[in-house]
Amino acid sequence: MQFTLNAPALLQALKSINIRMQIHEFVHIQAHDGKLTLTTCTKPPTRWRELDRPRMRASISMTEGLSIKENEGSLSVNYQALVSAIKMVDGPVTLRQDGQVLIVERPGELKHQTPIEGNDFFPQPPAIPEKGTNYSKNERQWVTCPTCGQGHSQEHQDLYQILGVITQQIRFARERFLSTLKHIEWAVASEDRRCRSDDGRTGVFLSLFDGFLILQARDGYSVARYREPATSGGDFQQSVLIPAKQLKQALQLLPRKMDVSLEAIFVQHQHVKRDGQDVLDIALSTRAKEIRLSAGDMCITLSLLNDGSPDYQTFFADTTARETQVVCSTADLLLAVKAAGSVAEQQRSPIQFRVDEKQINLETGSSSSPALHQVLLVAKTGPDLSIALNAWYLRQALSVITTGEVKIEIGAPDKPVVIRPMSEQDTFACAMTPMKTYE
Repeated sequence: MQFTLNAPALLQALKSINIRMQIHEFVHIQAHDGKLTLTTCTKPPTRWRELDRPRMRASISMTEGLSIKENEGSLSVNYQALVSAIKMVDGPVTLRQDGQVLIVERPGELKHQTPIEGNDFFPQPPAIPEKGTNYSKNERQWVTCPTCGQGHSQEHQDLYQILGVITQQIRFARERFLSTLKHIEWAVASEDRRCRSDDGRTGVFLSLFDGFLILQARDGYSVARYREPATSGGDFQQSVLIPAKQLKQALQLLPRKMDVSLEAIFVQHQHVKRDGQDVLDIALSTRAKEIRLSAGDMCITLSLLNDGSPDYQTFFADTTARETQVVCSTADLLLAVKAAGSVAEQQRSPIQFRVDEKQINLETGSSSSPALHQVLLVAKTGPDLSIALNAWYLRQALSVITTGEVKIEIGAPDKPVVIRPMSEQDTFACAMTPMKTYE
């Protein structure tokens, strides 16, 4: 393999696929069909608890100014070593493979050669199973023995069949999607707080419903939902759960001011046998595999999370359980929450959110010397009440609302409080769990 191209262009391509988070030390270089493809990925798992960690793979193709002089081929070399070898070159550079070594040649009367050790190994993406193939899996169940009444662990060998592979696609503007993601990303749980039994808290639910693109996030204490008319048609019949941190980074890596194509891949499984016996009346299961985000010459692949998608649409639509509903100025309430929240966060205490006929009273501090902030109401229905809310969540929710007025729906002290902008279009809504107080 030998090819020549512009060094600054190659350097820019390498930087564009620097995924940073847990990046594998090698970059894969492939010359094929008159184009050069560079690929990076996250490190493969080294411990059993990392097997479910979201994987990311970024690639870019180059053809402009490329001259492939010898046989096509591929090689993996150290990413940083290749960057260091070409970053000071301003002009064409030749890369030549010599066995397991990539030689970087700079032009000039005295050719300067930099050898970089390489290898043929590069982590391959998980294979998408083919329709009709079978696979087996051992599963353990905890059962109660009918004879002794004690619990025992029982192992079964299950046989599954792949019934089909489904692909769903949608297109959207990169900047618009990043703006939409900003409205709900604050409600995503950080990975250091996640529970292995609920990885869905670190992801973003994406779905297409009645012509609307819907993003949802939850962290166990709050739920945020944003929806807007889809800019282009799509065939999304099933929601996908995308790792939020990797999704945002992938969008930031893709070229600016371009439409992004999102392709999601699902595999349909059927449980057919257990311990050699046919299994009947088992529903078909669909498991998400990965999504591919592509724009221009770049393509980024992310593994998907698998978790149930809660029906937040019904929750936000049902307002009967929230009798008290108030409307006030968004800017005034946000200003009051910031002032009260600084005290509340220092004392690690909630904000007392008290509603009367004319205003909202935000109280923080000790009972002997409370700090009081007041916001006048524009409208109110329902009884007066008092509830304790987390200052950080309240501030985050109000910060993404752009309308002049905000609506707050409050029910029983143990029921979530819903906040949404006063607008004819139901775009953003969030719910947060009240905090318990001990007086």
